Amino acid sequence: MLMLSDDRRQLRSGCVDDASHGATGGGARPLRDRRKLDSMREIQAVAIELFTTRGFEAVTVGDIAAAVAVSDSTVYRYFGTKERLVTWQDYEPELQAALLRRLAAQPPVDAIRDAYIEAVAPRYDQSQLSRIAFIYRTPQVYAATVEQSYTQHAYLTKALEGAADVDELTAGVIAGACLAAVDVAIGRWQESGGNTELAALLADAFDALAHAAPTGPPQ
Repeated sequence: MLMLSDDRRQLRSGCVDDASHGATGGGARPLRDRRKLDSMREIQAVAIELFTTRGFEAVTVGDIAAAVAVSDSTVYRYFGTKERLVTWQDYEPELQAALLRRLAAQPPVDAIRDAYIEAVAPRYDQSQLSRIAFIYRTPQVYAATVEQSYTQHAYLTKALEGAADVDELTAGVIAGACLAAVDVAIGRWQESGGNTELAALLADAFDALAHAAPTGPPQ
């Protein structure tokens, strides 16, 4: 459910404007990028409102563009696809930076857990709830997140190989398990109506992961 950026595929296709990526080193984005991000946030908010009131299939990209007084091509340049109008997250660069920084200093699972708690959990408030709930109840959009999960897994696997010095098999298993823990935490956050802090749910999910495969003999 939670997206790590699928930048490489989208930049190759030329679909997504670089404003969605920003600075990955944790510093402030340039003013030009901040203005584009503000525009993307506005477009996304209007899109989700239209999708929620009229239905995903009934709303066109042209409808969204007209509602925010931009061209259809601007919407496509920023987001690439209609589904990404919902799945896009403006904190992807901060999450990537936190992951790489923590992987250099912590064990892999701890680093991934703490990066999500640092960069993602504070953003999940009531303003995010309608977006996440819409993803869960809209098959076409949810399917897009499943498709993107393959790219997310590949990105995290490569990051683990490079920063944590683990082999490809181990990195892939760790990446898959951790992304599953994140998905479970976000699902429970959505089910709670946003009333349980995501940071606590992430901590619980990763704690469950740590205890999922005991190494000692059965009791």
